[in-house]
Amino acid sequence: MKTNINANMRNLAAGLPYRIESLAGIEVDPDCRLTDGRKANPAIGDPGWVRFSGGATRGIVFDFAAEKSIGSVSARFLQHTEHKVFFPCTVSVYASNDGEKWGLVAHIPSKTPLWEPGPPKEEVYTWDGSKNRLGNGEDAPKMVFARYIKLTFTADLNIMLDGIEIWGVDERTPQSGEGFQVNSAYLPPGPHTGGIENLMLLYNGWYEEGKGKWTKENIIPYIGYVDESGEPQDRMFDGILYLGLIAPSGLSYETGTAKIVPEWSWYLDKTFGQDGDMAALNEAAREVGRKLNNREFKVKTVLMIPNPGELSAVYSVVEGELTSQAAEHLNEETELANKKLLVDWYMDQAMSRWKEGHYEHLELTGMYWLSEGISYTIGHEEEFIRYMGGVVHERGLKFFWIPFFYGNRAFDWKRLGFDAAVLQPNHFF
Repeated sequence: MKTNINANMRNLAAGLPYRIESLAGIEVDPDCRLTDGRKANPAIGDPGWVRFSGGATRGIVFDFAAEKSIGSVSARFLQHTEHKVFFPCTVSVYASNDGEKWGLVAHIPSKTPLWEPGPPKEEVYTWDGSKNRLGNGEDAPKMVFARYIKLTFTADLNIMLDGIEIWGVDERTPQSGEGFQVNSAYLPPGPHTGGIENLMLLYNGWYEEGKGKWTKENIIPYIGYVDESGEPQDRMFDGILYLGLIAPSGLSYETGTAKIVPEWSWYLDKTFGQDGDMAALNEAAREVGRKLNNREFKVKTVLMIPNPGELSAVYSVVEGELTSQAAEHLNEETELANKKLLVDWYMDQAMSRWKEGHYEHLELTGMYWLSEGISYTIGHEEEFIRYMGGVVHERGLKFFWIPFFYGNRAFDWKRLGFDAAVLQPNHFF
């Protein structure tokens, strides 16, 4: 995939050996199938595909023996859901001059829904410096100057890759720059977290036998470090996030299948009712503060925002009451306008109920976007998320997100408007 940055560019990776980095060590492909110029057929039996599996991240590293100006990088993948072959969620491109310190060139998300059934399909992941520069502004570099290029991706179950191309020129050009240095670390606490140092998730949706109902007694061990007799000796988690995954119907607040009317109201009633989960948290905080002889003891609190999903109704609010009318098809503009109305209503309800609750031992710190990834198919979702962030910030709150390991565009959390994001550390799928 040649770009129009420089007419003299050539495919620097053509026929070039490479190494494959993984947790198991370094591997080589003696046949150089990724750079041999042969295009594998869209069938898993074609030997031109290089297969990766096992849920681990791989790095494909190219050494050009000297620094080059690189204007585009592309890689071709296969998806065949029936055979458990899936596109990577994200392909990342890094550059280096010594093979040890790497600068980020680009994160490239998939344009196609993962796990989508159907016939085999292919997708080319491309960074094109003429379209996506190394930074913002018209003067930002269009090419990266480096000796080494590395592509990384994570295999869910199986990934099949073929046809890596790296287009560039041998000399440094006025359009060349460096990659962005990446310093991986845990998210530190600070103003972006509202001062929360350790946030505990308490699931308060619907569960059988009332397991989603929180009481003062079962909350205390989360906010107070207790001895064997259950007596608080010190603080524990300084922040609590209430989130509900499932509605009484068994439908999901996370994916957006839960009925907005009345199940969003059910969740607000359960959380903010007279004997609801927020009142129980307030009483637990009062009790821990009393036991620790700390009159200033407070717990920072975060509340989820449900995902409305794909709408099949239009909504209106009359005197604070949310009503709906079924609709067969909503165009993108109408659906986005309705989602904005829904989040405005939900936030108004949450804020007014918080105020009415007089939770003197709690501090409302932020709101949490419940969806664990960005939709591949809802074209306006990014705009909607940005709108939510604005609504949250207008109320002086922080906007939190916890994408899962294969959640689309987890790397893009800042640009999407979140103040703090943490990738789920679990690896049990």
